[in-house]
Amino acid sequence: DKSFLLGAWPMKETRKCDIKDPMGSTLKTYKQVYKIINEHIDRIIPEIREYYY
Repeated sequence: DKSFLLGAWPMKETRKCDIKDPMGSTLKTYKQVYKIINEHIDRIIPEIREYYY
């Protein structure tokens, strides 16, 4: 099995791979990171469904 950074999957040169760790940051930072993670999940789920189903 392989693992990937959420921001790098699927491997595309144009993707930003790093997602900031909000630990110890402000609520604003947590919300920003949540938005980034949510956008990546929304982008990836259709690709996973298409590949596996």
